[in-house]
Amino acid sequence: MDERKIGNAFYMIDASLLPVCDPGPYTRGPGVVAWRYFNHGHYIQEVFRRAEGTYGFRYIAWVAWRDAGGEVREHGWYKLPGIEGLITDTEAVAMAEAVADLGKRSVAACSEWHR
Repeated sequence: MDERKIGNAFYMIDASLLPVCDPGPYTRGPGVVAWRYFNHGHYIQEVFRRAEGTYGFRYIAWVAWRDAGGEVREHGWYKLPGIEGLITDTEAVAMAEAVADLGKRSVAACSEWHR
């Protein structure tokens, strides 16, 4: 993997989780109404609908899982903790807030929203 492609979004995960290969396939989970890739596909921003009907957004990262010796054992998608705070009643507001949040992180999306 070309490290120059990674960009500045990897500050969102610990260095011990940095991947050593390109991302694998992404399958949206339950409640996800829209998603888009950023940072050359190493991250995904999801807009989701909660069971009670409110909406929010979160980030998913492609990470490497290492053993105690630091050797990579596998890669996978990991939901980043602590970034699901938005609660709104509309999908449109959740998407707008997701766009604004990514902009605050100085990271550009590399795909349009998928549904």
